[in-house]
Amino acid sequence: MIGFAQFTDNFSDGDFTNTPSWMGDVGRFEVDTNFSLHLNDTVASTSSLVTQSQAIINGEWIFSVKMDFSPSTNNFSKVYLTSDMVDLSGALYGMYVKIGGQSGNIDDISLYTQTGTNSNEIIDGVAGFLSNNPDISVKVTRDAIGNWELFLDTNGVFFTQGTAFDNSILSSDYFGVYCKYTITRSDKFWFDDFNVTGFAEFWDCDLVTGCYETGTGQGSYISLATCQTACNATAIEEHNSKKQLLKITDVLGRKSKPKPNVPLFYRYSDGTVEKRIVIE
Repeated sequence: MIGFAQFTDNFSDGDFTNTPSWMGDVGRFEVDTNFSLHLNDTVASTSSLVTQSQAIINGEWIFSVKMDFSPSTNNFSKVYLTSDMVDLSGALYGMYVKIGGQSGNIDDISLYTQTGTNSNEIIDGVAGFLSNNPDISVKVTRDAIGNWELFLDTNGVFFTQGTAFDNSILSSDYFGVYCKYTITRSDKFWFDDFNVTGFAEFWDCDLVTGCYETGTGQGSYISLATCQTACNATAIEEHNSKKQLLKITDVLGRKSKPKPNVPLFYRYSDGTVEKRIVIE
């Protein structure tokens, strides 16, 4: 199973319905004459769009946001780096960057986790940078073990807003944008230049050390729980049958010795074959 997940979209094709396809409140958005994704509503509401994305391991998310007003608690946006739901206004599990949304002149960008309907801020950006008509680029990175970093670009250079370690969210189905607005701000949000890279979460089983996240977007199991169930069952079967290792081969069927960072096949006397890769 391979889960490399990436997409780019600068809306130069004039729509948001193909390569990639966005879904959600499609009737409230358009691609304008400047080839940006533009909220084009006429009433106070919340609106969102999502596109498929599994990026989470060694991920990088880059995008630009423009809001032609001073943000407030009733007028702000979120960009969901990960979500398990299409509807970004309800309960979900994901990570998002919030742009504005504070009272007074302290608006900033911040990184949040969301579990159900509860949100938790894990990186708080520099207060006041976005208090007046923000027009910014944002970058977020996550390494293979859960270290996040948030960057802001207001003049052509990304500078850090903070770092955090968090492993509360370990999978993704969608990337998306969310807007909350009053009627006077219902057509003053723009998004552009999405560039998302990374891998889906995959696990493999080692009968000695247990389950491990591969960090490569390849593996036999898509969750830790699934891996642990299979790994434990395989370990019990091996113990009961007292099977013997006959040989180790590479993906081309050639004999090999155990080595790190290479997928190998372990062939046993009872006819079973195990695929292993040890990441070092």
